[in-house]
Amino acid sequence: MSPDPVKPGANLNLTATVQNQGPAVAGGVVLRFYLPPVAASFVSATTGCQYGGGLSVVCAVGELAANATATRTIVLRVNKAGGLSVAVFARSNQTDAQPDDNLARAVTAIKR
Repeated sequence: MSPDPVKPGANLNLTATVQNQGPAVAGGVVLRFYLPPVAASFVSATTGCQYGGGLSVVCAVGELAANATATRTIVLRVNKAGGLSVAVFARSNQTDAQPDDNLARAVTAIKR
């Protein structure tokens, strides 16, 4: 997250990187950002990401070779002071040998 901390009314960039730890190509890779319901509003996202007006942004990655990474960024406008928490979940069409590392959370302070 940047900037951290952030002020109300400012934009906050959230970047997530997904890595395929192999051993084969992962198909249908998707990153889903789960947004806070009140603390921030969606502004924009990198190509391949879609905001449907709810509390998530879905970013299609597609195929990811073994040991390759892909990065997606979304931008939120912070609405009020307090804390802001965002979760990101990665999935693919293949069975994941280590599903516990598919979820990440980030928290930032919103200061006046």
